[in-house]
Amino acid sequence: MLSSGHINEYMNLLAGQSSKAMAQVLENHPSVATIQLPDRAVRPEVVREVIKACRNGGSLRILYASMSNPQVNERVISPHTLVYTGFRWHVRAWCHKRQAFRDFLLSRIDRTPKPSYESAPPAAADIHWHEWITLSLVPNTLLTDAQKALVERDFGMPEGRLLLTVRKALAHYTLQRYQAAITEQETECLREHPLQLLPGDRAKLKPSLFGNEDE
Repeated sequence: MLSSGHINEYMNLLAGQSSKAMAQVLENHPSVATIQLPDRAVRPEVVREVIKACRNGGSLRILYASMSNPQVNERVISPHTLVYTGFRWHVRAWCHKRQAFRDFLLSRIDRTPKPSYESAPPAAADIHWHEWITLSLVPNTLLTDAQKALVERDFGMPEGRLLLTVRKALAHYTLQRYQAAITEQETECLREHPLQLLPGDRAKLKPSLFGNEDE
C-alpha cells in the first residue's frame, strides 16, 4: 500500500521532471510495476542506414514484406522521418514503386538496406505529413451516462470531448493509442473502445486511414 510519503515522493519526482511522461519517470521506481509492451524486432543495422538516409536525403534499396504482399521483394525508398507510435517503429518515405509517400515498418525490412541513387520528391511534398488535422474524441455513445462521466474523468475531458491536433499521416496511429473507435462497428466493442471519433470527423480522416496510406 502506498503511504502519503510515497505519494509525495512521486509528486515531487514528477514536478522535477515535468518534461518527461509519467511512465518514464516512474517505471524504474522500486514501488512501481509495469507490464512489458509488445516490441517489434528491429535490427540496429537497419536503423543506422535509415537514419543516415533521413539525414542525408538519400535513397535506400531494401528487401521488404508487407501484409498485402508477405513475400520479400525489392523496393526503393527515400526516407525523411523515423516514427515511433508507441507500439512500433516505422519510417515515412517516398516509395518509388507506388510513387507516393508511405509508411514502412522497420521490423519488415530484411537484411541491411543498401544505398540507392534514385531521386525523389523533397520531404516538403509529403502533404499528409505536413498537414495537420484536429480530431474530436468523445466517450463511446453506447456507454451509460455514469460510464461516460467516468471516461471523461479518465481522459481529462471537462467539456465532454477531447481535441487532438495531429499530423494527418499520424492520425490513425494516434487513435489506436487512445483505443478510440473509428467506425460504427468498432463502437459496439465497448471494452476495447471506451472512446470514439466524433462521427463528423470520419470523412476528413478517411484519406489517412491505413487502408489507403499504410504499407
